Amino acid sequence: MDSKRSSIISKASSAGGVKLQRNLTVWGGIALVVGTMIGSGIFVSPTGILKESGSVGSSLIIWVITGAISTLCALCYIELGLLVDATGAEYSYCNDAYGSLIGFLVGWTLIIMAKPAGLAVMVTAFADYTSAPFYPGCDAPEVLKKFLSICAIMFIMIVNGLSVKASERMQIIFTVVKLVLISAIIIGGFAEIAKGNTENFENAFEGTNPSISAWETVAIYNGMWSYDGWNQLNFVSQELINPERNFPLVIIGGIPLVTLLYLLVNVSYFTVMSPSELLQSPAVATTFGAKVFGSFAWIVPVGVACSTFGSSNGEAFTSARLVYAAGGNGHFPRFLAYLSNERLTPLMAVVFNAIIGILMVLPESSNIENLLDYFSFAMWTIYALTFISIIVFRYRKPYCDVERKFKIWLPLPILAAAISLYLVIAPLIEEPSLAYLLATCIIFGGLIFYIPFVYLDWNLPFGIYNKVEIFCQKYFEVVPVSAEELKTE
Repeated sequence: MDSKRSSIISKASSAGGVKLQRNLTVWGGIALVVGTMIGSGIFVSPTGILKESGSVGSSLIIWVITGAISTLCALCYIELGLLVDATGAEYSYCNDAYGSLIGFLVGWTLIIMAKPAGLAVMVTAFADYTSAPFYPGCDAPEVLKKFLSICAIMFIMIVNGLSVKASERMQIIFTVVKLVLISAIIIGGFAEIAKGNTENFENAFEGTNPSISAWETVAIYNGMWSYDGWNQLNFVSQELINPERNFPLVIIGGIPLVTLLYLLVNVSYFTVMSPSELLQSPAVATTFGAKVFGSFAWIVPVGVACSTFGSSNGEAFTSARLVYAAGGNGHFPRFLAYLSNERLTPLMAVVFNAIIGILMVLPESSNIENLLDYFSFAMWTIYALTFISIIVFRYRKPYCDVERKFKIWLPLPILAAAISLYLVIAPLIEEPSLAYLLATCIIFGGLIFYIPFVYLDWNLPFGIYNKVEIFCQKYFEVVPVSAEELKTE
């Protein structure tokens, strides 16, 4: 052991370990939630929603419904975030509600499949929009797009590993950029309304698809994906300043704002494009920009690239906290819960999360459609378990005796759980895919690791674990978290 590593361990031991700091401001929280929710969905999803709903009016209704569902889900999460003092969101809640096995499988699914798939979708969209201006009229080479995706993950990893404040500032900056782009689209659209271009709203429900199942499919694959990110604050609840005040403030202010913006953006789209034009557009926002902004149309793909990058940063930021929580509980290697001694960032979790994200991007089959299948199926299964945990906590000690700082009306989490289960089952019946079978195998494949290494507490042979742990402490300058911190996990 060299002197540098000795000083690191000594410093950590004298302080009883290190811990995450409450550095996340209310504006940082809003930027995290709003900035992660507004990614690529609002700029490309309107086509899919209109195609299945069949009319302008019905497509706008779908955007409102999916926004209301997201708000309902987030309100349920406020109670959980203020009740369970732990980083890790769904993983920590399910671990406390259902025990170690279910908690591990939830954490395993989120860490190995769902969160990396979400990150891969976002950086892939970033690569698409970044490379598009250099290849007009054709697709950019797949190798280039994967290279750009990996570069984005690496850059985000470096920033998140260096400083929580730097990551928060970057999130705020990119959130402002995407809000400026959305504002420009809204202003451009309403300028057209002022000119009298309202013909697409005169018979708004003409052509509405009478098939309810088509509307359901749209809500699953388009609308709800565009709102994903409403739960991000729960992953960092231990880093939020004054959570009793700021947690509800961020959620109640942020998600309805996104819903309103999405609705206004769609209205703007329809002032410039007819339904047939919108259906033929591969990227609705880009087509809108070409029609409205003229020579300044380039700001749209640049803005969308910034939007997807900001969402990627938010996803990576919260994913690292999930890995950190699982490591602290012993469900994953404990050194993944080690913090940078100087910067107090979950450095090992950040690096691990980046590695899994890159592995998700690399395969040739990693297109957005496949990744969304993995992501949606896994996430809505976990959401259902999490909403049910609210009911469990109402009757299970010690949580049943705890005074709630925010208490949701009990029928609401029951409704949210029912919606989540429906969103899991409906696509299996209507549009079965091998992706769902593969996702199920990955979920229960976690038992291969849980039984020997968690339940039976086996050690790797030849002291492999200790060697890796020493390597991480020596070269990454990370130290264990404090005993107090681990108790809250």
